[in-house]
Amino acid sequence: MTSRLLLITLILVGCRSDDASTPIDSHGGTIDGTGSGSGSGSGNSCASYTDTSIASMRMGTATGCYKLTNVVTLGVTPSTSTPQLFVQDAAGGDFSALETKCSSGSTTHPCTIAAMVKLIPDGHSVTVTGTYIKTAATTFEEFFIDNVVDNGAGTPPPAATATLADLERGGTATNLRFQRITITIGAADMLQMYDWTPEEFANTTATACPYQFGFGMMPKSVTGQTATPACTSGTAQPAGQVSPNAHEVLIGTDFFKGFTVSSDCRCAKTFTDMEPTATSTLSGTVGGLLGFDVPFGATLGYYYLDPKSATDAPITNLAAGM
Repeated sequence: MTSRLLLITLILVGCRSDDASTPIDSHGGTIDGTGSGSGSGSGNSCASYTDTSIASMRMGTATGCYKLTNVVTLGVTPSTSTPQLFVQDAAGGDFSALETKCSSGSTTHPCTIAAMVKLIPDGHSVTVTGTYIKTAATTFEEFFIDNVVDNGAGTPPPAATATLADLERGGTATNLRFQRITITIGAADMLQMYDWTPEEFANTTATACPYQFGFGMMPKSVTGQTATPACTSGTAQPAGQVSPNAHEVLIGTDFFKGFTVSSDCRCAKTFTDMEPTATSTLSGTVGGLLGFDVPFGATLGYYYLDPKSATDAPITNLAAGM
């Protein structure tokens, strides 16, 4: 998601802006191109597609053109120009889910059906064709949509049961990536606010809202950690953690229309979002999609929780945007 070619001019606009002149992802990086060493970035169109399952494709090593038949939709991000569609094999299981990308403004992987992709309901059976790119060194994966056929209502697999370790930024659950997951977080491990401005979610070159695409929380059982300052005004963003702990649980805001909690101090009021405070916590039954990304030029990726609604992540002690 945030990993892209050096040759691209980075015009970083957030997924709340649907008229981006450069294709972007929800964490502020451009979608036009490929990830950290994830392939050639060739814009050559596919002459044919290999019909396969998501699991077979992801467990293989080949970059190429693929057809995913009758996979089930788990969610689509709200952007009009660069929607990201999460899909899963109907049978579920390890390695069975994937994030696919459609960018109407891409020069290397143009997708002309962004407006249609954005409207695909959750729980529909779809057939997706496009280009899959995988990086051996970083395990970064991208799938650029060429076409999607909506086959009607489908049955999503049950949510996978995750552990707290799976959600942490330093997690290793490659098999659960992009799936809908659920976890029960007890009082001893309840998540507490740790970072309002994770570097991975910061739109550092923005000159207008949005500026921030997520925040970080820390399990209570991980002691000796000091949280960064919370939002204190609607005009400035506090500094983030310089060396974040690997146990941090990052919370993304890709599905900002359903999950309206934001640490974007300068923009929360504009978007009528609620802000986490210094006393905000998260425990109980927690769900969402399990995201994975590799920052541009990095050799190590990070996991994050992508709630789709307030019930996915019932964070306490929120405050209205300032």
